[in-house]
Amino acid sequence: MRGIIRFLDLVRGIVLNALFLLFLFIIFLVVAAVWRMGQGAAPVEVAQNSILYVAPEGVLVEEYSGNPMDRAISEALGDGESQVRLRDLVDAMDIAAEDDRIRIMVLDLDRLVGGGPAMYDDLVSAVQRFQMREKRVIAIGDAYDQLPYSVAAQADEIYMHPMGLVFLRGYGRYRNYYKDLIERFKVDWNVFHAGDYKSFGEPYVRNDMSPAAREASLAYLNDLWREYQVKVEKGRGLQSGSVERYIRTLNGADAGGDFAAVAVDFGLVDELLSRDQMKAKVADALGLEGGADADIPQVAFKPYVESQRGQEALLNGDGPKVGVIVAEGGIVEGDGQPGMIASERMARQIRDMRENDDVKAVILRVNSGGGSAFASEIIQRELVRLQDKGIPLVVSMGSVAASGGYWISATADEIWAQPTTITGSIGVVAMLPTFERALAEYGVYTDGVGTTELAGSLRLDRSLSEDTKQTVQASVDHLYGMFTTMVAEEREMPLSDVKEVAQGRVWSGVDAEKHGLIDGLGGFKDAVDAARRLAKLDDDTPLYYQEPELSFREQLLVNLFSTLAPGVKTDNDWSRALDALPMVQGLKQELQQMRVYQDRRGLYATCFCELP
Repeated sequence: MRGIIRFLDLVRGIVLNALFLLFLFIIFLVVAAVWRMGQGAAPVEVAQNSILYVAPEGVLVEEYSGNPMDRAISEALGDGESQVRLRDLVDAMDIAAEDDRIRIMVLDLDRLVGGGPAMYDDLVSAVQRFQMREKRVIAIGDAYDQLPYSVAAQADEIYMHPMGLVFLRGYGRYRNYYKDLIERFKVDWNVFHAGDYKSFGEPYVRNDMSPAAREASLAYLNDLWREYQVKVEKGRGLQSGSVERYIRTLNGADAGGDFAAVAVDFGLVDELLSRDQMKAKVADALGLEGGADADIPQVAFKPYVESQRGQEALLNGDGPKVGVIVAEGGIVEGDGQPGMIASERMARQIRDMRENDDVKAVILRVNSGGGSAFASEIIQRELVRLQDKGIPLVVSMGSVAASGGYWISATADEIWAQPTTITGSIGVVAMLPTFERALAEYGVYTDGVGTTELAGSLRLDRSLSEDTKQTVQASVDHLYGMFTTMVAEEREMPLSDVKEVAQGRVWSGVDAEKHGLIDGLGGFKDAVDAARRLAKLDDDTPLYYQEPELSFREQLLVNLFSTLAPGVKTDNDWSRALDALPMVQGLKQELQQMRVYQDRRGLYATCFCELP
């Protein structure tokens, strides 16, 4: 018995000591997390003669999507889809351009996916601003996809692995059409639209692209492709037509299977090198000895920009600011999470800007193909109230600002878009599927009585009467009239001119400027300059982003988790590689588009106009 008691006493001591140590460890983590919350981003040491290493991994976005806490935890674990904010990349390049400690920028864009042409145009401009400070840019990579290559093409030197490929292919707009599939399931998909070019509902009632959609799509795709070729050929010092000749060579037997050598022959790449040889080239550019084994002083773009922003925030304090609101994703009603333009959340952000006495101008960065017509109107009305207070509003269009995306942009004092921005699509569509034939196949029928003709007229299990169809079409036409009238008033254009360029037609930024739908061609920096000019602010007036914030409890949990994450981080490289596949990206884009189907009246200002 004495032995058993001694054993139990020993176990008790061990357990109590372990619990006490665990308690101390938790207290330490909490203190560390609270301290991190107060300190913000930790300063990053940057040595003299350093490189800025820009190697983004993930999907290029204007703003992070999803719940901030879930995203932070997933990122700490290395789980889920990585996202790269465009402004983080641009700001890192711009800050480094003024940083005397940084001599060279190295671009490694192998793992950057998604985004659209106009977003990469902003990156191109940032690279060029870095070079204007007489600093050098070196691009390295195992291979180059089309959009990232437009950025790499601005570099002073481009190196690629001997087994690599510069995969240029042009722009295309392809999607699935479901008419026969829908008919096989005996579903009646009723589509109502206003605008001869409004092709949003076509996939459900046709098996191919309509002549009108083909005409409009080819027009803006050709504009985007011309801009791309000019950008690449100018960046590389190539003759006009070099990109087209390169693609023809890739598409035939002339390449002989050695695509890397063809890229060198056409001047798209300077030299084929292994990874260690690329590192040796960078070391040599810095004047370091040791080649691939040299200890290269470098700083990654993300910690660098977060550290610099933290220091700037401490210096800015109160005073005049230019507010920035990011509107990215489908436009929906309600209070959704970032990644969608939710009307209630967006309206709240706009009101906060309006009520902030330090905000003297606002930039709305729009990257959206539209969605709910009602939600678009709610947001547009809040923007008008912002302007009524005397606060200038400037819209900066990203890769897409069409249909509902244009609806919320039209009121701006100035609209800026890249030549490769997809915009316009001023039109309205409604879709009401019914399943009465499909149900009849299984012996299910619908019958009953109502006090009026409209009673039960919009049931999914009853076909639409001709009167109901006329009612829905009249509603679509009325909303289209509201849309065009609003554009005419806000853009100070004759209504006849608006109707001529509306019709649901999608335009490139180049054509949109010609037709008066935008005020100027340029990127986000140009919109910032316009906002400061309209508000009569200094050229260095800081920007203030309205971002989703975590509560104290949520931020504490995120910081605690981040501290523990390195020990439990999982390896999900395979899932990220899967996410990067064009087929997967295309499917995810289709599913994302489906999320906008929740307008209370079934009326949508939206388009399938993003590039796959």
